[in-house]
Amino acid sequence: MARQGVSLVIRPGTVEVIQAVQGLQGIRVTHATRVSVKGSDDAHMVEAISTALDLAHVKTRSGIGVCLAAQDVLLRFFTIPLLPKPEWTNAIQFEARKYVPFKTSDLIWCYQAVEQRAASQLAVVFTAIRKDAFERLQGWLSQADVQATFIEGQSSSLARAVANVQSARSAEVVAAIDVDEAASVAHVIILKGDLLYLARDINLTARAGGEPALMEPSPEAAAPTVGEGAASFDQGSETERAPETASSNEDHRVERLLGEIRLSLDFFAREHPGLALSRVVLFGDAHTVQPWSVWLSEQLHCPVEVGALPLATPRGQSMSLEYASALGTMLRQFKPAPTQCNFLVSAKSVAPRVTVTLSRGLNPQEARVILKAMTKPLAIQSVVAAIGLGVLWYVVRQNVATAHAQLAAAKQQQHEMKWKLDARSQEELAALQQQAQQRIGVLRGLVDDRVIVTEKLDALARALPDGIWLEGFRYDNRFLDQTRTETSLTIRGACFLPEEKSTELSVIGEFTSRVRRDPRFFNGFTSAQLGEISVKEDNPRYTYRTFKLNCSSSGKRL
Repeated sequence: MARQGVSLVIRPGTVEVIQAVQGLQGIRVTHATRVSVKGSDDAHMVEAISTALDLAHVKTRSGIGVCLAAQDVLLRFFTIPLLPKPEWTNAIQFEARKYVPFKTSDLIWCYQAVEQRAASQLAVVFTAIRKDAFERLQGWLSQADVQATFIEGQSSSLARAVANVQSARSAEVVAAIDVDEAASVAHVIILKGDLLYLARDINLTARAGGEPALMEPSPEAAAPTVGEGAASFDQGSETERAPETASSNEDHRVERLLGEIRLSLDFFAREHPGLALSRVVLFGDAHTVQPWSVWLSEQLHCPVEVGALPLATPRGQSMSLEYASALGTMLRQFKPAPTQCNFLVSAKSVAPRVTVTLSRGLNPQEARVILKAMTKPLAIQSVVAAIGLGVLWYVVRQNVATAHAQLAAAKQQQHEMKWKLDARSQEELAALQQQAQQRIGVLRGLVDDRVIVTEKLDALARALPDGIWLEGFRYDNRFLDQTRTETSLTIRGACFLPEEKSTELSVIGEFTSRVRRDPRFFNGFTSAQLGEISVKEDNPRYTYRTFKLNCSSSGKRL
């Protein structure tokens, strides 16, 4: 039975739809349509999406693959040391903060990771979209009654189209350029096989007012095309057009494209010196990119060729090269792969953290298991609190005894000095005065630098975030000699988040930052180091992380 696939590409100024079927003779395109967006409002975009689907004769609007223009999608390539697979997500999220200008909490993101064992590293393609842009896109699809099976960026779709055509030369490094004349934008990617190393947009016209806003059509793209504002196989839009003569505007665009391509290739060569570019492939309107390819090849001293789309239209004609990204999106429905990015799946995994309660509809067995898991930490905290009170009582008693002894010794020394002052010379009296001042300094240091353990425990209890409990601590306050003291506090704790395992490390880090920033706790300490993070297992179903926080003051002089 033939399978049907529909792809929807949303650009700033146009919407493209391809419908194809896969049968015994392979994949065959049945309809391909392009519709201009007539304005910048959401209603205009929804109208363009609905019109394009209707012109492509899409009867069922569920199971559609969606591709979003590259202007709204951020893509970064980087490498990290080779790690066990369960640690990939946390490590990639941490590393991505160095390469993206937004907080990862404000993004919907996913990644493709490839193990490079020869270099002992993990190659990562990190793809993200801002949450507000993603929510706006979902609003468009919802109002147009579109149920998407996946949402990806244009870079991924274009790379899939290139890899499908160039499968025999997958070991080569290729630069692909998709020219969108409606928006005067060229999207550039550099890939090897299906691994993307670079992706960027190039504005082909110099605009005095700056770049178009994200997710909004440019002024040039807002104007409708001839006829009904749509290009469709059914309406005969693929008829031959007379080639246009080169104009100064076209020359300006290709010159700007050349300069930006050179910058991209230079950057790629610096970042990846072991990879050499084999050729450049152009997609877009054939009457535009064909003459550009000849001139660019001469200027770049590198083969620049016009791309090819192997699928034919219902009339037996070759597909327009402007549908390259739409074709790549459609191919994903017939050739799925587990490593492909899907913003829909990523959005579901970024749900906000909630507290576990019985009102969430847990069955009795699950409720008993969760309550049992929570009972043990509560019992441990009670034991730790009792031990803490005992330690506190012992420390206070020792401090009081030490202070009494030092006071008695000081009084005895002062008494001896009182009865012998008359017989001392001026030099001896000066030496005694200096000795007394030193001892007074010692006493002042004891008072000023003392650590009140009750305040530390109170501040520590207030700094505990949800999911963390304390398993024990050790407090030491030692005198190294008459002028130096050393204070240390070792805290052993654990973290258990049954619904969000991936965030346990970040919660432990948040707890460490809190105690460092809290002057009530950190006063008297000079350093706080987090170490010995490990995973423990209560039973085959529940695991939690343990950690140790060491706070110390390294022998400061009193």
